[in-house]
Amino acid sequence: MTNLLLFSQSNLQSSTLAHYLETKLSHPLLIIDNINNSDILSHPEEHVVLIDLSTHCDVTELSNHLQKYRNNVKTVLINTPKNIPLEELVIWPNLFGMFKHSDDIDTVCKGLATILNGENWLSRKVLNELLDYYRTNTTSRTTAKTTQPEIELTRRESEILQTLKSGASNIEIADKLFISEHTIKSHLYNIFKKLEVKNRLQAMSWAKQNLD
Repeated sequence: MTNLLLFSQSNLQSSTLAHYLETKLSHPLLIIDNINNSDILSHPEEHVVLIDLSTHCDVTELSNHLQKYRNNVKTVLINTPKNIPLEELVIWPNLFGMFKHSDDIDTVCKGLATILNGENWLSRKVLNELLDYYRTNTTSRTTAKTTQPEIELTRRESEILQTLKSGASNIEIADKLFISEHTIKSHLYNIFKKLEVKNRLQAMSWAKQNLD
C-alpha cells in the first residue's frame, strides 16, 4: 500500500487537513513534523509525500533528505505561491503534483486521488518547463544511454510515447489509442524499463529528444 505522508508543523490546521484527506480519500495519512522522524521513508513501499510550503522554511534540507529515497518517493507540493520559480521546483525528486494556496480542499482531494492512481497533477505549462529543464540538464552519460540504437520499441510503445510527449494522462492516451487504461500502465512499465527511466517526466523528456 502506498504511504501518504504530510510534512508540516503538527498543529490544529495540519491535523484538520490530515483528517479531512483521510476521510475523503479513505487512505491513512501520517503527519511528519521533523525529518528526523521520517524513518518510514526507508521502507521499500511507495511514498506520496506532501510538502506544506507554508510551514517548512528549510526546503533545501528537506529536498536533499527526500533525494535519498527518490526511487520510492512521489513529491507533492501544497500551499505553493501563485508563480513559483522553476528553480524552486526542480529541487524536489519526482514531482508529481502542485497545489496553490488558493486551491480549495476538494481540488486537493481530487488531485491526490489522481496521484495515488499513478497519474500526475501538474499543469501543461509546468510539465513543459520541467521537461525543458531536464532535457537541457541531462548528463552526457544519461544521454548516451538513452540514445543507444539497441533500444527497440514496439509500434504501440512508440505511439504511447508520442502521445506522452504532450503531457497526456493515462486516460487521455487510452482514449486516443482506443485501448484500456490498464493496458497503458502495462506498456508504460515496459517502456520505463527499456529506456532505463524512473518516471513519466524522464520518459517524456526522452521522447521529446528522440522521437520526431
